[in-house]
Amino acid sequence: MTFTDKYLFSATFRADGSSKFGKNNKWGYFPAVSAAWRVGEEDFIKKLNVFSDLKFRIGYGLAGNNRIGSYNSLALMSSIITAMGDQLTPGYASKQIPNPDLKWEANKTFNMGVDLGFLNQRITISPEFYINRSSNLLLNAQLPYSSGYQSMLINAGETKNVGVELTVNTVNFSTKKFSWNTTLTLSHNKNSVKALTGEAVQLYEARFGFNQNTHRIAVGEPLGQFYGYITEGLYQVDDFNYDASTQTYTLKDGIPYHGDKGRIRRVCGSLRT
Repeated sequence: MTFTDKYLFSATFRADGSSKFGKNNKWGYFPAVSAAWRVGEEDFIKKLNVFSDLKFRIGYGLAGNNRIGSYNSLALMSSIITAMGDQLTPGYASKQIPNPDLKWEANKTFNMGVDLGFLNQRITISPEFYINRSSNLLLNAQLPYSSGYQSMLINAGETKNVGVELTVNTVNFSTKKFSWNTTLTLSHNKNSVKALTGEAVQLYEARFGFNQNTHRIAVGEPLGQFYGYITEGLYQVDDFNYDASTQTYTLKDGIPYHGDKGRIRRVCGSLRT
């Protein structure tokens, strides 16, 4: 919607349905609004004879996420083999706790920016600021083993992203047969975890070849942290005392070690524990 070619307003409303979610929340509702003021069309700006375009814009909207596997909200059974008397008998057992309230993730985004144009749009500059909050994250909550299950998919957790972007476009050369344009984009983003499924820290396996936890997610800290051992250094020959009668090296006092210090020794040029 446009008024006098200066004031722009837009509003949308989406309703998305997914069979992946519980019977109580299969539909998600996501409104969005935006507005802009083409200040460059105002007479007091035109008189400056500086800008070929000048526009302020602001927007707020919600989006959803349903990127999970199918049937995660349902009670599932798995086939088993169990002992009955002196025989093994096939059967079925509960595999998953149903969650009829499982619903869409919600991503809320607020952004505001300015579009500036100079020299008949040969140079355009667009700084922008944004805040994104994701809530109702689809996470696996750990369950006590006494429940008979390891985890359950629930809506929990929240993350926040705050950032700025600057885009500069220039038309360096333009003819009917050849054009040369340049685009420069600078950005800075800061993210943090606001909540998880009740605990302060979760460990995850990235699944790229290591059969161990490789990433750490902690409340109050940014995403993308690696988890693992920190190297303190390598033992050098000077870290050991040499016994010529046994031709062995024993670790000197004050040198860091782990485990049984007596088992850390260097024999004939090789380090053994």
